[in-house]
Amino acid sequence: MPSTAELRHLHFLSQIPNIEEEEMALQFVSKICVGCEKAFRTSNNSAKCYDCTLEDITHGNPPEEGDFNTAGIVSGTLSAQERRYLQQDLESVELGRTTEEELGLGEEEDEEYYPDEEEEPDDWEYDEKEAAKWGDEG
Repeated sequence: MPSTAELRHLHFLSQIPNIEEEEMALQFVSKICVGCEKAFRTSNNSAKCYDCTLEDITHGNPPEEGDFNTAGIVSGTLSAQERRYLQQDLESVELGRTTEEELGLGEEEDEEYYPDEEEEPDDWEYDEKEAAKWGDEG
């Protein structure tokens, strides 16, 4: 069963328009945040900046994983590229794909395959003189 934060995150994610349908050049406007009175830029006419939006979402508690993306969406501070990356990541998670599968990459070529082999016998022998030299009493 999804947690409250995950349900809240999914609700806000449903507000993200499909990137193909959205113009790639978002129209950002400069505003003054009603929460902290700092200047910020938003693409969805939000009245609050990212930080104040995150504070509203978390109610003063430590943010959970999805809260950061939700704050970016609700505050309208995500760029078109960030929105595209977020949408791709969420689709990958929903479909259970890895980044490598998403990009059409196979296994990394530098990853080596280690077959199940018996370990080679250890030829190390304890040397009392060498141990004493290093302060090991035995």
